[in-house]
Amino acid sequence: MEQVWKERFEIKSYCVDFQQILKPSVLLQFFQEAASNHAEQLGSGYKALAAKGLFWVLSRLSTEITRMPEWGEIILCETWPASTEGLLFRRDFLIYDTDQNIIIRAVSGWLLVNLTNLRPQRISALGINLSGNDGKRSLDYFPERLNIQTKEICYRKKIFYNQIDQNLHVNNSQYLDWVTDCFDINHYNHFSLSTFSCEFLSETHWGDEVELRTGTESLITEVEVVNCSSENVVFKAKIEWMDRN
Repeated sequence: MEQVWKERFEIKSYCVDFQQILKPSVLLQFFQEAASNHAEQLGSGYKALAAKGLFWVLSRLSTEITRMPEWGEIILCETWPASTEGLLFRRDFLIYDTDQNIIIRAVSGWLLVNLTNLRPQRISALGINLSGNDGKRSLDYFPERLNIQTKEICYRKKIFYNQIDQNLHVNNSQYLDWVTDCFDINHYNHFSLSTFSCEFLSETHWGDEVELRTGTESLITEVEVVNCSSENVVFKAKIEWMDRN
């Protein structure tokens, strides 16, 4: 079994934004695809877990960006399971360009959840050993819970077909699409992403309506996604920007 998984992705035209650079939501899709493929190879993939009445849930993610890859580039994603942080299982990521430069670093925390009662489980419930990368880190910290202060309502959105995944709830990457829709073209002409951290708190389903709330101070923007019916915060993000000039 491969303790460190390596997978290449080509940046297609449908992966990029109007500036021909990779969308953050697609970067998250690459992370999830590589993590899923590695989990499958380690014996802890979707089918293996479903047979045990378990599934993985992404809980937290922190990403640091030197630069986003551009249309036509081929990148290498390297990922590995690292350790446990309480009930959260750590998985790290590195993105390399074709010159073998590390251009993106990320660390994530995953919950192992019981399919029936939706309660988090200890990693021991897997029945397999996923250790072997202790001490190997893409970043020297683990994502903390986000303390978000928002002041403005940006927009509302109702959930339909295109936001729903095979589990009948909103896919994680969709939240980053919603977050990046909070900014206008002038903003993107002057700033690019430097870091972003996410916290996934609860599911959003077909027919739900959500509200995006933001707060910005200097080059830091904080975002909450709130379920309009329950007023529960379902997602949080903190974004740091850098001047494109």
